[in-house]
Amino acid sequence: KDIRIQEERERKAQLRGPLKINRDEAAIKIQKLWRGFYQRKEVVEMRAQELVFLGMVPTPKPQSQKHSVIGQSKKTQEKRRLTQQQYGKEYQEALVSVKEKLAETE
Repeated sequence: KDIRIQEERERKAQLRGPLKINRDEAAIKIQKLWRGFYQRKEVVEMRAQELVFLGMVPTPKPQSQKHSVIGQSKKTQEKRRLTQQQYGKEYQEALVSVKEKLAETE
């Protein structure tokens, strides 16, 4: 259906020839299309929320933590903690070995 409408618009546009509009009119048309698109998107989201609220649609299940942003941040935090522990141990060992070498040279 949409394809047919689009093809019909294209045929009509070819018959009319190139459009002659100024920058202000073009900007107004772009704003008009964008506002319409954005408003339709909001209406779809509001309808979905209302259906969930009324109990007509089950609540959407949260994404698994493996792929969610929160899951990724927890994974990164754990990795950093392990790396810090490893570097802390290496630092303490190096500190002991430096003190031993210093004691041997004195």
